[in-house]
Amino acid sequence: MMARLSAAQQASDADSALLSARLAPMPGARLSAELDLDRAGQRPSFVIRYPRDPVANDMEMNEAGAALLELFSGGRDVAAVVDAFAVGCGRSVEEAEADVVAFARDALWRGLLVPVSSEA
Repeated sequence: MMARLSAAQQASDADSALLSARLAPMPGARLSAELDLDRAGQRPSFVIRYPRDPVANDMEMNEAGAALLELFSGGRDVAAVVDAFAVGCGRSVEEAEADVVAFARDALWRGLLVPVSSEA
């Protein structure tokens, strides 16, 4: 519960503060790709699950969101994720920054990402 409160507080930080924040997926989260076998040729959908958290609800997400969430695995500075995302999608750091910061802010509000200490 404290992680969710810290995440909500961090979500309201200025972009510059958020860029230096170290974030990680909520502990115990599982990202699954699901394929509807009744619909040939369709792309998989992605679902984030929290098997050990009785409060959290499973959430469906698109491929881009799943890829961004995965970049935060293990805990990374938002600025480092911006750099990795820019390289991965062939965009400038400036173009990638707005998308990653917006994703991080939304993911903090929704409980997908939580702040981690620099000692973790």
